[in-house]
Amino acid sequence: NRIARAGFTLDGVAYTLAANNGPNSLHGGNVGFSKRNWAWRSEGDQSVCFEYTSPDGEEGYPGTLRAAVSYTLDDDNGLTLDFVATTDRPTVVNLTNHSYFNLAGQGSVRDHVVTVHADAFLPVDAGSIPVGEMRAVAGTPLDLRERSLAGDGRAASPKSS
Repeated sequence: NRIARAGFTLDGVAYTLAANNGPNSLHGGNVGFSKRNWAWRSEGDQSVCFEYTSPDGEEGYPGTLRAAVSYTLDDDNGLTLDFVATTDRPTVVNLTNHSYFNLAGQGSVRDHVVTVHADAFLPVDAGSIPVGEMRAVAGTPLDLRERSLAGDGRAASPKSS
């Protein structure tokens, strides 16, 4: 997500990042992980793993970070993404995925069924910066704990009030 004011302090040390989203840092900086070449390897017929090593200091972040994400298709056509990150010193990391798939290969993704096993979310301010609290998904558009139709309009991102 975004890091407010393009910087953070960790263990008493201030780190400055690229301000590439107004005054904030977005998606890892000017050349974030989405713009890097990742190595890949097959993990059998139904899984592939992508790996990237970010050297200490890249985009202003401390520590050498080794990231891996595996995409696995199960026998029921379910897709699982597994993220792993390790580092050689304290740092901040929050890996995610912004890929959008039409799993039917045709028609609208609004006809897909989605389930998100999450009881809480992080509300954000007008600049999309988390406000520092967790809120329950119950009763919000983000309550996707039960199978839900993707196109029913529930997956809006509520802002902090």
